[in-house]
Order: sequence, then C-alpha cells, then structure tokens
Amino acid sequence: MAIPEDAALLPPPTQVNDTHKHYDVAIAVILMMVTATNVTVGRLVSRRSSRAFRNDDWAMISALLLYIGHGIMIVYCNLYGGSGKTLWEVIVADTYYLLQGIVAPAFTYPAMTAAVRVSILLFHHRIFGLTEMVARWSIWACFILTFVYVVIFTVIPGVICTPLSAAWHPLTRKIHCKSDQLYYDYNVALYSSSLGMDVLLLILPVAPGMRLQLPLKRLLGVLVMFVLGISSLILNSEHASYKLAIYVMQWGRTGDTDPSCRYFII
Repeated sequence: MAIPEDAALLPPPTQVNDTHKHYDVAIAVILMMVTATNVTVGRLVSRRSSRAFRNDDWAMISALLLYIGHGIMIVYCNLYGGSGKTLWEVIVADTYYLLQGIVAPAFTYPAMTAAVRVSILLFHHRIFGLTEMVARWSIWACFILTFVYVVIFTVIPGVICTPLSAAWHPLTRKIHCKSDQLYYDYNVALYSSSLGMDVLLLILPVAPGMRLQLPLKRLLGVLVMFVLGISSLILNSEHASYKLAIYVMQWGRTGDTDPSCRYFII
C-alpha cells in the first residue's frame, strides 16, 4: 500500500481502524504457552507421582508462572498495540499499549530466564554436585552469575525513564527518558548475556554426564530430564539470538525523532 504524501503532516487518527491488524504473533505466543505449560505440568505431575519432587521442580514452577505472565503481557500488547497496522492507522492508544509491551517484559524476562536456569542448575547439582567437585564449583559459579544477571538487567530498565510511566507515553517519552542508545545497549547486553549463559549451561553437564554410572531405569530418567532442560535452553537461546540479531541489524533504521512530533518510530 502506498504511503500518503501528507502522512507525516496528519495528526494521529482518533477512530480505531483494524483493517491491517495482525493476530499471528498473538496466536503463535498462545500456542507456545499452551504447549510449554502442558509439557511442564506433565513433568511436574510425573515427578510428584513418583515421589521424586525436588527443589529444581519448585524452581520450575516459578519459571512456569513467570513465563505465563510474560506471555500474557506479550499477547495483550500485540492485540491492543496496533500490530501490523500502517502508521496512519495507529492511534495514540495503540502506541501506548505497544510501549507497555516493550517496557514490561524488560522486567519479567530476566527473572523468567533466570528461574529456568536455576531449575536446571539445581538439577545438575543434585546429579553431579555431590560427587564431582569441579562440577559443583562450576554450578555455584553459574548461580552467582545468574544472580548478578537478574540484579543488573532488572535495575537498568527502571532508571532509563524518570518517572517510569513516561516510558509508555508516546508524546512525552522522549522528554523524560534517556537516549535511545542506552536502551539499545541494554538490550544488546541483555540478550548477549542470556545467550552466553544458555550456551554455558548446555556444555556444563557434558563431561560429568559422560561419567555417570547408573542403573538403566534411572539413567533413562536422567536422560529424559536432560532433554527437557536442554530443549528449554535451546528455545531460550533461539529467542535471545533472534532478538539480538534484530537489535543489531535493525537499530540503524530507526533514526532519530523530535519529542514534539506526533508520529515517531520505536
């Protein structure tokens, strides 16, 4: 569709126009949430019924709740944030919800991914930590890194805008928020750190796992747990890689905007 020549001079529309609105992202997120929830609940029920419920399972419950909350926010903001609309169809309220969808996950993503990693680390500690000294110290080092990761990447989003509510107000955010470059640097650091920690957790159990000497039944159970843990790490790594690539490759296309302008680029 051609862009109207005077589009940059038009005020934001006041009537909702969902002609070009997309629902594919919201549907995809809902399907992933349902699948992940069913798999995780099935795992927890199996662990409970076999009386093998441990600390890593409690951590996984926290991770699941954070994931569901994170997913609900993404769905909500995609449904009400004007996803897929052309610029001259986006009303101020659409942008308001879209910006909320950018800010809120900045606080939930570090906690959610950290909870998944803590669950996996607790599982590794239960399997290897009691007998493998190197593995035990490596696991504790990863715990410390995870704690530092959560603190740093939860605090930074809270100081980018003063007050924080200005971050999702489309007409004043440029006045009350620090430079967009800081937000870009934050996201690159966040997803780079997340990807690096996932890779570290993927290779952490390789050496001690090859030395396991367990009965066949228990070994199969351990392998199943590893597969579930690895699958969640791989999915998170793919997400971090995709977001990192988007920020690195597309940031230069956003340009700069005047805070008084009624249209802006996020």
